[in-house]
Amino acid sequence: MNRTSKRKTDIDLPLVLQSSDHFFNLSQELLCLCNSEGLIKRVNPAWQKTLGYTEKELLESNFFELLHSGDIELMKSILMSPDINFPVKTEMRLRNRSGHYRMVSWIISRSSEEGLIYLSGNIFLTEKEPERPIPDGEIYFRSLIENSLDVKSIFDEEGVFQYVSPSVEKMLGYKPGELIGKNLIRFTHPEDITRLIKVFGKVVKTPESTSSVEFRVRDKEFKWHSIESMMRNMLHNPSVRGVVVNSRDITQRKDAENTIHTLLSISKKLNSTLNVDLLVEALVEEALKLSDSESGCAGLKTAEGMVCKKFFFNGVAQDFEYCWTPGMGIAGRLIVNKSPYITNNALKDPIILPEIRDRFSIKSGAYVSILNSQGDVIGFLSVYNKKNDMNFTEADKEKLVALAQLASTAIQNAIAYQKIQTAEFQLKNSREQLRRLSAHTQSAREEERTRISREIHDELGQALTGLKMDLSWLDKKLQAEGQPAEAVTEKINAMYSLINATIKSVRKISSELRPGVLDYLGISAAIEWQAQEFQNRTGIACRIVAMPKELELDQNFSTALFRIFQETLTNIARHASATKIEISLVHESGNIILVIKDNGRGITEEEILNTKSFGLLGMRERAYLLGGEFSIKGTPGKGTTVTVTIPVGDLKDKGGAV
Repeated sequence: MNRTSKRKTDIDLPLVLQSSDHFFNLSQELLCLCNSEGLIKRVNPAWQKTLGYTEKELLESNFFELLHSGDIELMKSILMSPDINFPVKTEMRLRNRSGHYRMVSWIISRSSEEGLIYLSGNIFLTEKEPERPIPDGEIYFRSLIENSLDVKSIFDEEGVFQYVSPSVEKMLGYKPGELIGKNLIRFTHPEDITRLIKVFGKVVKTPESTSSVEFRVRDKEFKWHSIESMMRNMLHNPSVRGVVVNSRDITQRKDAENTIHTLLSISKKLNSTLNVDLLVEALVEEALKLSDSESGCAGLKTAEGMVCKKFFFNGVAQDFEYCWTPGMGIAGRLIVNKSPYITNNALKDPIILPEIRDRFSIKSGAYVSILNSQGDVIGFLSVYNKKNDMNFTEADKEKLVALAQLASTAIQNAIAYQKIQTAEFQLKNSREQLRRLSAHTQSAREEERTRISREIHDELGQALTGLKMDLSWLDKKLQAEGQPAEAVTEKINAMYSLINATIKSVRKISSELRPGVLDYLGISAAIEWQAQEFQNRTGIACRIVAMPKELELDQNFSTALFRIFQETLTNIARHASATKIEISLVHESGNIILVIKDNGRGITEEEILNTKSFGLLGMRERAYLLGGEFSIKGTPGKGTTVTVTIPVGDLKDKGGAV
C-alpha cells in the first residue's frame, strides 16, 4: 500500500453493491431481489433479524403478500411499469412475522441481473403515518450505495481511495473528495499499520478473496475511531477494478469491550484485597485511571455519615479524615437519594462544599453511591478534575457506576472478612483466657493437693504413729504388771489393727492426692509405680515397653504427664474392656513422648468428638498448656492408642532407658 496511484472513475456503483456478497450479507438494511411479479429471488439476513422471517420462508413467498393492502397497488405500479425512472424512493408498510406492520423507507433500482428489481429498505425507528406516495414514484438522485449506513469504499491494489461513499463524512468528518487519491495508511493508527498491510496484501493476491480486519483510523478532528472492515478483491472485475471495502464504526463497541476487560481486571484486584482501608484506596486509584481524572476520594457509610480517610490529590494519597452527614455536600446527598451526580462547574455548584472545593482546587466532579445487594448505601466514590480540562460525561458516570457495583461486592466481602477476623480474634482471646484460667486452676489444685497430701502424711501420719507407740507402751505396761484380762488384750489388738488400717488409708489418700514418688523419684518411677498399682487393683496386665530410669523434668511437665497417664488408666478400666496395656516413655528430638496402648474394644470417632467427654478434654488441655499435643486413635476390636507429645528441649536421661 503506497501513497500514490492512478485514479479510476469508471465505476458502476449499483453493480458493486449487487455483485458483492459480503456487502449484501453484512448490510443492516433489508435487501431483496425480486422480479416484476413480486417473486422473491434473494434476501439478506437482516430480514430475519428485524422482521423474523427466515430465508426459506421468504423465497417461497411473493413480495406483494408482505405489504399492507393499501400499498400493494403502489408497489405493482413501480415494479411493473416499463416507463418508471429508477432509482425510486418511497415508503410502504411491511408485515413482520408476528403480523404487525412496520413503516419502511424503500429505495428501488434495476438489478444488473436481467429482469430483476433491487430493493433496499430501512425500517423507521418510530412509527409514522405514511405520506401519500406519488403513483409515478419520486426520483431520487442519490444511488442506493450512497444511502447506505456503512461506509463503502473502493481501493486500488496499493490501498489508494478510488471511491468512498458520502456516509464517511458522518463517520469521520471528511468529505469524499478529501480522501479520493490518498492512501488509507495516512489515516491509520501507527500500531495498526502492519496488520492492515498484511491483511490487505493477502486479499490483493487472490481474485475474489475476502477478509476482515479491525483497525483504528483518524477522523478530521484527529480523534481515533475503531473500524471493522470487510474486504473483497474485485480488481479483475472490469466494472469495478478495485478492492471493495465495507467499513463500520465499532468505536462504541470496542470502548465497551475495553471497559468490560478493565472492570474485570479491577474486580480481580479489588476482590484480592480483604483489608477494607486498602481496598478503598485501590478503588480510588482505579477510578482515577478509568475516568482519566486527576483527584478523587471514597468512603464508607457509618452511623454518623460518609467517612473518608484519604484524598488522592493529583494522584497522590493524603491523609484526609472527613465525615459528610446525611444531606451535607454531594457525598452526604448520596446517602439520601443514591443517584449519581456530575458537576462540570464546581465554582457555581450549590451542593459541593466550598471548603473541600477550595482546598483541593476542584473544578469538576463525578459522584456515585456504592450500594449493597439490598440496595442500601454503604459508601461513595468520587473523582475530580478530568484531565485536559475535559467535562465529565454520561459515559464517565456509567463507568463509575459499574465500578461502584464491583467495589460493592469486594467491600462487603472485606467487611464480612474483617468481622469474622474480629470474631475469631475475640474467640481465640477468650479461649486463651479460659486456658490461662484452667492452667491457673489446675496449678492451684495441684498445689492444694500437694499441701493436703503433706499435711495428711505429716500430721495424721505422725499422730497415728504416736498413737500406735502409746498403745504399744500401754500393752507392755499391762504385761509387766501381770497378765491382763483377755478382753483387754483383745481390745488392744483390735486397736492395733484399726490404727494400722488407718495409717494405710492415710498413706493411700496422701499418695492419690500427690504421690510422693513423683516428687522424690521423678516421672519414670511414678509411672512405673502407678502402673503396678493399677495392675494390682484391676488385674489388667501392664507392661513397660520403654522408660528412662531417671529423667530430670520440670514439676509442671511431670505433673501433667502423670495426670494424663492416670486419667488414661481410669478410662481403660471403665470403658476399654482391655486385658493388656503397653506403656512407653521416651525422650527424642527435644520432646517427651508418652504412649499408652491397650488391646480393648477401640474408641470410636463419635466418642473422640464427644464434647461432653471432660476426661479427654482435660487431657488435651493439659498437653496444650505446655505447648504439646494429645492424640487418641481407636481401631475397632484391636484397642486404643493415646499419644502425648510435649516439647522439653534438651534433657539428659540418667541411667538410660529400660
